Amino acid sequence: NNSLIYVYGGSSYLSTITIDSTNTINTYPVKYYCDEDNIVLVGGQWGEIILAYCNNITIQSVRTCRITVYYSHFISINDSEISFIEYATGAYGVSASHSTNVTVAKDTFHNEYYGVSCFMCDNITVIDNIFYSNVIDIELSWDSYAIIANNSISDSVERGISIWTTDY
Repeated sequence: NNSLIYVYGGSSYLSTITIDSTNTINTYPVKYYCDEDNIVLVGGQWGEIILAYCNNITIQSVRTCRITVYYSHFISINDSEISFIEYATGAYGVSASHSTNVTVAKDTFHNEYYGVSCFMCDNITVIDNIFYSNVIDIELSWDSYAIIANNSISDSVERGISIWTTDY
């Protein structure tokens, strides 16, 4: 089951799209925020949470299978459980791309393909999390100024932490 939502495009385009919470993934509602600022989402069980072009967002104490952070800044994800029912090829627990100042702290990740995956992000902090039974727990690709600290990683199928880039 890999029934997740994929967003891609510019702010002017994505802000014209409405994905309301009557849509569900694995029977749980979807939360979609685009061009939103200063939101605190506390509690609840969500099929997926999507942030596109958002600023100053806090996600706390939620249960979900995926959180997407796309071109967003000053994002905090903490005290949450991110797990998929079963390994999904290419499924991400937290997927951040082209974002800055993203903190993932005190969360639990399990049964994901990637627990936390960041692509072309700056100022990423992954701290005090629990990872188990994921294929790859933490992957950073072409990111800068990242801190990975005090995470508990066990039963990784492939890798615990993967950090890579290429020099051109």
